[in-house]
Amino acid sequence: MTARPHLAALPKVVLHALVALVVAFAVLAGPATAQPAVLIGEIRVDASPLRAKGVGNYADLLEASLQRALEDRFAGRLGAGGSRLTVVLDRFELRGYGSGETDDGPLGFGIPGAGSLAADELAGTATLSDGGRVLAREPLRVALPPGQSGPWQSADFERRRAVALAESFAGWLARRL
Repeated sequence: MTARPHLAALPKVVLHALVALVVAFAVLAGPATAQPAVLIGEIRVDASPLRAKGVGNYADLLEASLQRALEDRFAGRLGAGGSRLTVVLDRFELRGYGSGETDDGPLGFGIPGAGSLAADELAGTATLSDGGRVLAREPLRVALPPGQSGPWQSADFERRRAVALAESFAGWLARRL
């Protein structure tokens, strides 16, 4: 059995240096207090860039779904007189699914008939502002596999995929702001 060196066996100079290092770190780090969350008085979702790209009814669905999801995610931070959270959606894609497409990867080994491995995407920028002053700006892109929204045979599969993207976007935004 080998003996482990004990701190008392270290030279006093080394011990003093270690203690000084620990004290300096504690002083520089300061108290561990969480930053207070910014109160949000209003949430706006703008999908007009998607409408301009011809997304149509999906823009309306995403706007309404994201509005609800953000209100749910930020429920504990909503209050009169708070800041404004504005989200502008500028990219939305539902990729092919169930069509036999595969992601061949770098070596070219795909699985024929396995369905598309490409992800659905939703992207935009969230801006938190107060009285014209920007407090935070957060660009965000979420991607989900199409199969995460349930069976592709159901009539509302594309709608569920869009709603899932909106909910994921809201979840990630709540983590970041």
